Amino acid sequence: METKKFNHYSLEIKLEIIRLYESGLGCTSISRILGLTTSRVSFWIRRHVEYGDECLVRGRNKSRSLDFKSSVVRDVLENHLSCEGASIKYHLHPASVHKWVKSVVKDGYGTLIGRKQGRPRKHPMQSRSKKSSPSLDPSAREKELERQLEDAKMEIEYLKKLRALVQERLQPEQSRRPKSSKN
Repeated sequence: METKKFNHYSLEIKLEIIRLYESGLGCTSISRILGLTTSRVSFWIRRHVEYGDECLVRGRNKSRSLDFKSSVVRDVLENHLSCEGASIKYHLHPASVHKWVKSVVKDGYGTLIGRKQGRPRKHPMQSRSKKSSPSLDPSAREKELERQLEDAKMEIEYLKKLRALVQERLQPEQSRRPKSSKN
């Protein structure tokens, strides 16, 4: 039987796994019946044995503090706890724990600091409205205006060069055309 891959497992599937497990079936049998991978079935059974039904409900995305992330990573690295074990202990997804540990090992604990999510603004200094922000002091406003002036000058230079290139390409074509005769 072909196994199914889901990004998110419904509560009904998880409860069905637990019901079949409690009726005496093993992970392999349950995985064949439901068409899931054995590792996924054993994951949900281990979670249920450790924490009960509360671990089957999908949690919300939460921003974790630097202290919390650091304590989880320290627990994994110093106490030789597996990422799976830490995820069960701290009620986290194993991928999150693995990502935190990997980033700390590679670049240190500073990488655990949360960063702003989403697409960065195109012009970070520019406010959402067209008006300049009143919070800028005069020197900062002057620097911002100078930056905008430089941007405008560069854009003008670019457009001039682009126009010159277009004219160069059009000029040979115009000279090849026969001139219309005047009768």
